[in-house]
Amino acid sequence: MIENIPKNIIKRHGEYRKYVQTISPKISRGKFWENKSEKFDTKIKKDGYQRKGKVKDYLPDNRYWPQYLLKEYYYHLIVKHIEYNPEVILDIGAGGGHLAGLFYFRCNSKIFIVDLPEMIVLSSAFFLQFFPQAKIILPHESGDRKDADIVFLLPNQTDLIDDNQVDLGINTASFMEMEYEEVKRYFALLDRCLKVGGYFFCSNKDKKITAFNEYPWDTYKNYQDVYCENSRFTYMARRGIFIDRLRRKVSREKEI
Repeated sequence: MIENIPKNIIKRHGEYRKYVQTISPKISRGKFWENKSEKFDTKIKKDGYQRKGKVKDYLPDNRYWPQYLLKEYYYHLIVKHIEYNPEVILDIGAGGGHLAGLFYFRCNSKIFIVDLPEMIVLSSAFFLQFFPQAKIILPHESGDRKDADIVFLLPNQTDLIDDNQVDLGINTASFMEMEYEEVKRYFALLDRCLKVGGYFFCSNKDKKITAFNEYPWDTYKNYQDVYCENSRFTYMARRGIFIDRLRRKVSREKEI
């Protein structure tokens, strides 16, 4: 059990949770998340952050070890196929934040997380607790984002990420829950933010709200596949076929 979480961390997270109540109705989301997102919540107490609502898959608990092995699987798959340690990472729909956390801890990467306000309640609790010395900026906070280690952004704040800044973009198990137009907007964001030579890793179910093969892959011709296979990581709760795809941006030009 972790003890003595600093009071300032507990306070910061509490202030963000209050902010979510105000901002959440103003953030657009697809039909899938209209009702589901309200079930995700957590609270940092002096002995750590604890699950609230139906968030068991997103919070540290050894009864849910497959979720954490999955993040290790993703991490090792990515680093095996990219040519350098990514200095800047953009994780869209980061869930509990654990994959981004592996890159921050092991590669000292700067992390941008773009997610719904309720989901950032979870991922921010993780980062605030386990990396208390990191320079973290939450969506409602001001500060120098260029100097920060971890920056949390809502979907309407993505203009705060500079062009050609990101070495690795990530989306795992969330594009599949979006309508096509939302996926298309995030593909445009990734193309704007990724450096030439940067990578985009995507792992999603082959069919759900929007099927994997329906993503706007062909819209952007300035990418080459590095890896594309059906996922080799399966467990009982992970139903359906997941596809892992890693692409590299080879030029700035795109064909639309």
